[in-house]
Amino acid sequence: MRILLVPGMGLAPSHGGQSSFCRYLAEGLLELNHSVEIAADDTWAGFCKQNGIALRNSNARKFNGIDVIHVNGPGIREAAWGLVSGKKVVLTHQDYRYLCPAHTAWTPSGCSAKGSSGLCRFCPARDLGSRAHRRMLRATAAFCANVAVSSCVLQRLDLPNGDAILSPIKAEASPAGRETGLIAFAGRLSPEKGVPVLIRALTQLKDARLELAGDGPMLSSLKQLVAELGLERGVRFLGDVSLDLVRDLYLRASVVCVPSIWAEPYGYAAAEALALGRALVASDRGAFVELVGTDRGWLCPPEDPAEWARTLQRVLEDGEERARRCREAVRFVATALDPISVARRYSALYEKHIGQNGGRSVIAGGKGT
Repeated sequence: MRILLVPGMGLAPSHGGQSSFCRYLAEGLLELNHSVEIAADDTWAGFCKQNGIALRNSNARKFNGIDVIHVNGPGIREAAWGLVSGKKVVLTHQDYRYLCPAHTAWTPSGCSAKGSSGLCRFCPARDLGSRAHRRMLRATAAFCANVAVSSCVLQRLDLPNGDAILSPIKAEASPAGRETGLIAFAGRLSPEKGVPVLIRALTQLKDARLELAGDGPMLSSLKQLVAELGLERGVRFLGDVSLDLVRDLYLRASVVCVPSIWAEPYGYAAAEALALGRALVASDRGAFVELVGTDRGWLCPPEDPAEWARTLQRVLEDGEERARRCREAVRFVATALDPISVARRYSALYEKHIGQNGGRSVIAGGKGT
């Protein structure tokens, strides 16, 4: 099959989870002997050259010879072009923006977003333009097949012709953390990420330290909280660091924490910890329930510092159980999330919808709005 992959506007190969999705999927499709091309800007040139992939202009609209066009993210423009051209369209959903104008379906005050335009009294983006855009997105999706990156996204979006396929990542089992008692967090320092619960839990832990990689609007208030609790010696803010330094942090740590308050659509921070065979404690919301399961890590209520402290203490003290769950995590990633396994699921989906479309091309869902 000849596949045109569109990563999405503004996404470079090292630009977080959505770019990781595109990289790993492209590699998996190549392993299955598909012909892959990428429509993106020059930031993808190095990746394409390394993998023998042709790089197309990101604005190219000619689909001659292409069997499948796979666009990452929301992509109403790509979907519209496909539908107008008479092509079968498959949309891949990385977040809640087809439901919620704020894309998160969450606010600190709550969220009741449900329906065609995310009508929610808590939403910070309730202007008429945002509502009209939601309606346009969902009207377009009604003519498409829709793929969500987790079951919770699929259920929440409530779109027709839906499937859930977890995003790909490579398993890289690693030795136990090099720094005993080190707890790691990597992500945006914003309210929905739930970082204060980690800081408060630290006050109840023995011989534990916390390092946080990332930046965001809560940086100042988090530093103030650390000072108020007298934790300056136990908490270190690393700032906005590269993916390589995040990986190094994970490898040094005894446990990785992802205490998100909102329902994470997928959570590559958690998936990367599982892939490296790290002990993972995550909130019991969103895709983490699906990723962590019952024996690949630990789940906690996202806003209960005492429960987080108790769980983290058990994880840090029980090396045997920690090692067992880490092995299960790597095994799960190697079977369920391996790029080839995920690429097989997408290949089957493409074949299914190409067949339903009488042999016509497929477009899978996109950023670029």
